[in-house]
Amino acid sequence: MILGYRYIFPGVGLGAIAVGATHLTDEDFFVGASSLASLTTPDLLSQGCCYPSLEDIRQVSTTIAAAVANNIIQSKRNTILPHGCDTAEGMIIHCKSIMYTPEY
Repeated sequence: MILGYRYIFPGVGLGAIAVGATHLTDEDFFVGASSLASLTTPDLLSQGCCYPSLEDIRQVSTTIAAAVANNIIQSKRNTILPHGCDTAEGMIIHCKSIMYTPEY
């Protein structure tokens, strides 16, 4: 995973912040990598792409963050449980709402 860190680390960090993780485990990074792999479509693979376009990094990071946050909650390493995050879509909405947006 030479370039995968560009996708994995922002999502893992956002997921950890979203639920106040006490610590991260190797499993969190595996969940993030698995989430990334699920976003690489057969069409992208047929074009020789291993990852989604960097133009989609915010959506990719949000999806990874939600998966990682849910993994943290399932393993009881969270310190907060945001309201409305009991569904996959709710967690995506929460992660998107706390994502940093650079505005100049």
